[in-house]
Amino acid sequence: MHVERCRGFLVWRESLKVKVGRWEMRKKSRGPSVVDPEIAEKNWSSSEIWDREHRILTLALVLCVSFSAFEALAVIAVLPAIVTEIGGLGLYGWVLSVFMLANLVGLVTAGQSADRKGPARAFGLGLFLFSVGLLGAGFAPNMSGLVAARAVQGFGAGAIGAVSYVAIGRSYSEEARPQMLALISTAWVVPGLIGPALAGSVAEFIGWRWVFFGLAGPTLAFGALALRPLSLLQPVHAESLPDEARRKDNDAGEGGVLSTGAHRLRSLDPRILSILLAVGTGCFLLGLETQAPLQAFFVIAVGALLGLPSLVGLMPKGTLLGRSGLP
Repeated sequence: MHVERCRGFLVWRESLKVKVGRWEMRKKSRGPSVVDPEIAEKNWSSSEIWDREHRILTLALVLCVSFSAFEALAVIAVLPAIVTEIGGLGLYGWVLSVFMLANLVGLVTAGQSADRKGPARAFGLGLFLFSVGLLGAGFAPNMSGLVAARAVQGFGAGAIGAVSYVAIGRSYSEEARPQMLALISTAWVVPGLIGPALAGSVAEFIGWRWVFFGLAGPTLAFGALALRPLSLLQPVHAESLPDEARRKDNDAGEGGVLSTGAHRLRSLDPRILSILLAVGTGCFLLGLETQAPLQAFFVIAVGALLGLPSLVGLMPKGTLLGRSGLP
């Protein structure tokens, strides 16, 4: 009897070992548990962008970037209708080009202002100019007026984009920034998919002017939500500003054939360089449209002389040499 009991105990113990082994194998196949520190950290960072402190700023930034992306892409679909109504076929390409050139200046200018005076002022100015540009485009009597309004839009859109990235870097934790950057990037996806089709439908059934009018109100309304959380961010200390650090870095010297020229260019104000680059690129594009060969060559040469040095001055140190590392 005693031997039977011992044998039964041994069988039970072996079966228990088998069950425990199966349970551990099943646990490993499912991956780490929910209390794993890395998983908990990821879940926390994902929820941070939508918590009580950040949800308004997150929503406002994503919607403002989406509106500017929609406007940038939608105008391509309605340009034929615009030319049909107000003419100006010769300025067809400039409706698109001037937006991108002004966008460049807005990016650099708003970035500098956000560091020195805080992001709220730069964002508010960009929001205002973008909305004014939308209204100006909607009321444009001719193609020249539309091109001017598009320049104002481009500057405002550039300022909104620059401040959005400044806000991500200074309002969110290091763990939440990748999620927020991905969310901002996806703000271009939906406008890219439905923007042109929706704008074409609006232009056909309501009128092309409402492609611009329809965005002005929502942009101001949702953008205003971001002003309060942005106003809580203080200006950056002077010693940590990017251009100050760049000037100190240039003082150490830079090897290579272009060292002297690059040093002088990078010592200039980036806002001036961005304006020169935009003007130079515009001259280059204008020269490509000029029919007279001599005039075309002169305008292209002026554009190259203005644009190329400015581009070198705006690029981080070591870009032309393919140097590794962060700027």
